[in-house]
Amino acid sequence: MIPTYAGSKVILIVGGTSGIGRATANLAVARNYAVCIAGRDKQKAQKVLEENNSDRESVRFIQTDIRESKQVAQLIDEVVRIHGKLDYACNTAALDEGIGIPLADVEEQDYDDQMEVNLKGIWLCMKYEIRQMLKQAGGSIVNVSSLNGLGGAKGASVYSAAKSGILGLTKSAAQDYATSGIRINALCAGAFRTPMLERVFSQINPDNPSAVEEMYKSLIPMHRIGAPFEAAEAILWLLSEQSSYLTGHSMIVDGGLSSSLR
Repeated sequence: MIPTYAGSKVILIVGGTSGIGRATANLAVARNYAVCIAGRDKQKAQKVLEENNSDRESVRFIQTDIRESKQVAQLIDEVVRIHGKLDYACNTAALDEGIGIPLADVEEQDYDDQMEVNLKGIWLCMKYEIRQMLKQAGGSIVNVSSLNGLGGAKGASVYSAAKSGILGLTKSAAQDYATSGIRINALCAGAFRTPMLERVFSQINPDNPSAVEEMYKSLIPMHRIGAPFEAAEAILWLLSEQSSYLTGHSMIVDGGLSSSLR
């Protein structure tokens, strides 16, 4: 039985049209949150709306390009216009251009695209989410980083740099606003079965992506790829009052992959 935590809580999920963000949106709807998802792709968003029978107002889609400051500001304004407040925000949006390529071979455009979305975009979201939460004297934010953000990864130099930057933003902002009723934490995600991970497997070995997956699973003590809802469970707990004494934290959810290194 799925527990109901907060019927009146308003949650914004940036990148809520795919992967971990989509799973978080579905779980939040099931727990009676008022959900807004943001992203660029209307077709992906429509699938999320259909999954949640969104002729009722359980989930709304607000098309947003988080690389644009004006659009991010408008996103937060629209959430508040619809629901009157913003209790929780989960920033999951990410690009994977350039993954699987050694640093010297990464194209400059791929670097720019990743940094604009994976780091600048998250910073912009936090900037305007925090401004709204200051008006309300409270709120909670979770940024989705990665194990790659805790260290380097072969063929993922730019992605790792951006995800490391997210942890720096999270920990610094958590200290800035700890006495303002705003908690800010991060999820360091391991391997979850998302479209992005499937693309990465294919980029590494286009002829046999399943071989890459099997190799990766052999490194994970639990010997499996995580289901997106398992990440969503952690995100909703970090956002909720159940974790009320937690801020500036990086929660690692990776099936034990990094356990021998920490």
